[in-house]
Amino acid sequence: MEKTIGARIQSIVQKRGLSVTEFANQINCVRQNVHNIFKRNSIDIDLLRRISEVLGHNFFSDLANDPGLSVRTDDDIDSKAIAQFHKSIDMVMKDLGIDGCICYGRGELVTDDIPLPDFTLVPYFVTFTVGETFQQRTKGLLENIMTFNLITDDEGKMTIIECINGYTGLQFLDIKLDYKTEQEWKDYVSFALRTAELIYLKPTRDLIKKYKAV
Repeated sequence: MEKTIGARIQSIVQKRGLSVTEFANQINCVRQNVHNIFKRNSIDIDLLRRISEVLGHNFFSDLANDPGLSVRTDDDIDSKAIAQFHKSIDMVMKDLGIDGCICYGRGELVTDDIPLPDFTLVPYFVTFTVGETFQQRTKGLLENIMTFNLITDDEGKMTIIECINGYTGLQFLDIKLDYKTEQEWKDYVSFALRTAELIYLKPTRDLIKKYKAV
């Protein structure tokens, strides 16, 4: 018997003969997040419903029969942060007059073995990484490809990371996705967009113009 809800999900994924990548695509999630799901001992209800539908397995019944599968820990902080982010970001974009959308974070360096941010504000090349910065997530794996620069606002209250692809010259600004109020998200996104105007180079600016024109 599995000890956590994440382990139970992993077990059913394996029984269905799905690879991590296949499962990630079916639940509209990035591969890195699937590994995080497998480690969880608590999970968001909407995500669990989607996983139950995709795998054809009633995980809610599992939890009812074995409440010990789900124990609230500090891992719940990430779930709360993501929920608040999704709750706030549409209003933030509306208030700032941003004509864009939030997509799952897939940049130009997409392979199964390369870490990625979790979400991207398209087409502005602003990304959001859950619980850490993208630089922290890479753990040095991209040191021959990416350059990271720390950028702090004038008051020293907000910090974002400039990420530069050394091969393509493309840039993006990464924001740590932890719990923030709607006003804090507005401040961070506004700061990122102001910064982008100052530092983005021609390859990145050209792509933004191209995507806006589509």
